[in-house]
Amino acid sequence: MISTAISIGVGIALDDKIGAKEARRIDERILIVGTADLMARMIRQGILDVPEADAIKDDWKSNHRFNLTFDSFSDILFPDEPEPLVDDPGF
Repeated sequence: MISTAISIGVGIALDDKIGAKEARRIDERILIVGTADLMARMIRQGILDVPEADAIKDDWKSNHRFNLTFDSFSDILFPDEPEPLVDDPGF
């Protein structure tokens, strides 16, 4: 899969860190996206919201032995935004 992507000049979806490192060793220009990248894109495009994506992430961890290293997709999408106040009127 990696060799095919490199040979035809396309990106690859891959969560394997060793495989990604090897792909970049062969061709540093290869675009590698992971599951978190794909989920973040779906959130930005309005296909999923953060709570839905977090529920999927939790299911992966609980039922599929696939763990992402952050607590919530909001952590990677909006890392510098403060948590809103519950009583914040929005102005």
